[in-house]
Amino acid sequence: MNKIEDMNLEEQMGLKRLLALDPTVLTPTQRLHLRARRSYLTFAQKFEYCGVLYFSRPAFYHELKTALKFLTRFSKEIIFGVIVYIVIVLIMKLTDWQP
Repeated sequence: MNKIEDMNLEEQMGLKRLLALDPTVLTPTQRLHLRARRSYLTFAQKFEYCGVLYFSRPAFYHELKTALKFLTRFSKEIIFGVIVYIVIVLIMKLTDWQP
C-alpha cells in the first residue's frame, strides 16, 4: 500500500498542507489534487475527507435506482409477455385467422 513517506519531499509537504486544512474550505483544484493522491491516505484520513475524495451522487440517483429495481423485478414477466404476444401474432398470421 502506498504511504505518504513513499512520495518525494515536495509532494509530501503539499499533501500534508492540504490535510491540515478543513475539508469544507478546499478549493476545487485542491480537491482534485487530493482525489488524485487518495491512495496515499490512511483509512482515518479517507474517512475524514470522504466528502471531498468521492464524487457526490446526482439528486435523482435514489429515485432512478428505485425505478430500475422495480423494472428488473418484473423484467422476466415483461419479456415472457412480449414473447407470448409475438407467438400468438405469428400463429394468427400463419393460419389467416381474423378476430
